[in-house]
Amino acid sequence: MDRVLVCGYCGGVNVGDEAIVSTLANFLSDQFGYRVIILSGDPDLSRHYIGGQFDYVQSFYPRKAGSQPSFLALVQAVKSCKAVFFAGGGLIQDVHSTSLLEHVTLVSELAHSFGMPVFSLGIGAGPIHTTKGKALGKRFLSVNSCIYLRDEYSASYLRALYDDFDYGFFKVQFDTITLLGPQDRDLNSNKLIGICFREWKGFNREWLLSICEKLVDDGFKLVFMAYEKGDTEIYFFLRERLGEAIIVSDESTLEKSLNTIAKLDALLSMRLHANILAMLHSIPFVALSYDEKLRSVLGQFGFGDRVLSLGCDEDQVLDLLKHKGELPKDALFKLKLDQAAVVYGLVGNMDLYSSSGSIIRHAWVFLSWWCHIYAIPAIRKFSLRFLSRFSMFIPEGVKRDLKRRLGIKW
Repeated sequence: MDRVLVCGYCGGVNVGDEAIVSTLANFLSDQFGYRVIILSGDPDLSRHYIGGQFDYVQSFYPRKAGSQPSFLALVQAVKSCKAVFFAGGGLIQDVHSTSLLEHVTLVSELAHSFGMPVFSLGIGAGPIHTTKGKALGKRFLSVNSCIYLRDEYSASYLRALYDDFDYGFFKVQFDTITLLGPQDRDLNSNKLIGICFREWKGFNREWLLSICEKLVDDGFKLVFMAYEKGDTEIYFFLRERLGEAIIVSDESTLEKSLNTIAKLDALLSMRLHANILAMLHSIPFVALSYDEKLRSVLGQFGFGDRVLSLGCDEDQVLDLLKHKGELPKDALFKLKLDQAAVVYGLVGNMDLYSSSGSIIRHAWVFLSWWCHIYAIPAIRKFSLRFLSRFSMFIPEGVKRDLKRRLGIKW
């Protein structure tokens, strides 16, 4: 049985990112009979959320605290596969650090050195703030066999960032979560509003609390959907003020996440994939935009008018929640068919994207990334612990060069 590798921001846990990895892995397994290997920062956690029908290998990002992934195990996992698929999400960015870009570039370069195709589906791009991030992004793009970006904003961003890059193989397609297709919803009115928020610049808890209080006064019950662990702090804040009028949902598995959405009458969310899941369930939603991705991605589906800015007029949010905005079932099914056609096209022409690989390139990739992952951190640790004691004896020019190369402070 042929194997394929599925990679993304997996094992964080971020419910949206786990969901897109799960959706693509299931599609590749069900439709083509592939044995799927999933890279995860926390394999046990992802196995519980996604399911035990797949193989899991520890990735280098996001890394579980205290874990030490095996570089050799990663190389063996990549080598055993016929192709590598990146399942989407905002992979080409360095908002928090360059660690995510380092991880996806490592995996893609390893695959390329073995001569296997690398496919990226539903990828988001931007922002990239650092010189290192820009260089890593270009390396990642250059070893991809085919790239499907999730929205026009990402395509425009990359064209502006890399004006000397060949964009002939760039295509814009929907987020891979659309492979789920239309989902059934609970047609009984539960008077239940989903609240899915995260901490971000420009987000005011008191503003959200005021909206929630008005919804409760209108007779609605609220369910808070924590898509990342840190989101629960917002829930505890609301719970302290609203009491039993708000509960928190169980997001421990994909099935439970879908069940939560299915019971809603409407959704108010900053999270992209919560909004897309609401769309697939034909549930009205209002998206609060904290960056360009919500407006761009949801606008592609025809829901740009349901995207509001954080901190906007509260009555505007409440009014929009009352207005139904949904795609008909046949339109949702077409989204699935269009996305499926992309995957079928890549799999059907996989041999065209394959090559014999390069032993020299593989050796270079292996050694350079091994140094980056193990040797340089070890040298940096040694430098901080021992060389700082002898700082006074080291010429200033040498110290400046070491600081620059190793990224250390004496």
